[in-house]
Amino acid sequence: MPDTSNLSISEAILSGRSFTPSEFPTSGFAALSAAGSIPELAFEALAPYFAGDKLFSPLAEICCEAFDFPIPIAEVAPNCRALELFAGPGQSYIDFGARFIVSIMQRLNPGAVLTAEIRKPSEAAAWARALAGKGMTLFLTGVKECPGLPQNVSVCDSAPAGAICVDERNTAFIMGLSVPFIYCALHQAISEDRIRPSKEIFLTHFALPACNQALQAAVFFARAIGAPIGRVLLACRKDHGIKAFLDGKAPAPAVLGLLLKYFSEQEVKETVLAGTPDDEAVGQAIQRVTEKTGYCLSSHGAVLEAARFALLPVHRTVLAVTEPQ
Repeated sequence: MPDTSNLSISEAILSGRSFTPSEFPTSGFAALSAAGSIPELAFEALAPYFAGDKLFSPLAEICCEAFDFPIPIAEVAPNCRALELFAGPGQSYIDFGARFIVSIMQRLNPGAVLTAEIRKPSEAAAWARALAGKGMTLFLTGVKECPGLPQNVSVCDSAPAGAICVDERNTAFIMGLSVPFIYCALHQAISEDRIRPSKEIFLTHFALPACNQALQAAVFFARAIGAPIGRVLLACRKDHGIKAFLDGKAPAPAVLGLLLKYFSEQEVKETVLAGTPDDEAVGQAIQRVTEKTGYCLSSHGAVLEAARFALLPVHRTVLAVTEPQ
């Protein structure tokens, strides 16, 4: 990771690079749980990172612009909920990071040339919505074509020199993407405390698609910021070598590359679980959830539920669902 320790957070964001604070400042559970709205929660959670920076003054306004849509949490099974990350304007988890970093760039360099890598054409819609009405230009890489994009968003093989990276490689994107995890974990903890009052803070575990490095980093950021998050289950039908790494039998796989830029191997090993359910377990997950709650799992959501049922069957767990059925 390039050294950004001598840069302010504004300068680091404009550099388009990832940066790691010397320590992760936290707002504390009491301050976070007192927030009355999602934008207010985002401000409380992220403000310590911007203290003393020129972005601190407009940060509340930035959060209001970026997080002006609901974050649905649906019941999947006993002790299990779905965090529906696809309910934003662009119908993608990308919305959280894209809208936050674009709102920041609007203050820092409103005519900037930006670049972001996407995995599939549907993700382009989230970036297009985030750039709507802005004077910035965005070049998307990673796909061959995306029809219907506005004039200031285009697809290319490689970004032009000097374009500022605003995807998961820029830490501000990860900060924005951490907000739904903070919100969900607090929602779960507060709801649980109302049912069973306790002096202890209830922890929520999360199950994520193992191949989505942005979500990995975001949930760890949320945890570091102070959200009551316990274990992180990374699930996929394919064995990415995560379990062998966790067991100390192999080096860290590439799929954990972004996460390990920010957090130590020890912390990752203490927090992460790995699940690789087979087709039978995935089919049983769909049937089980349909019978219990009627919730319609997407194919990747069924993989998360199958892994959750095998490894965290009695623990409060949330599935990070990135697409509808």
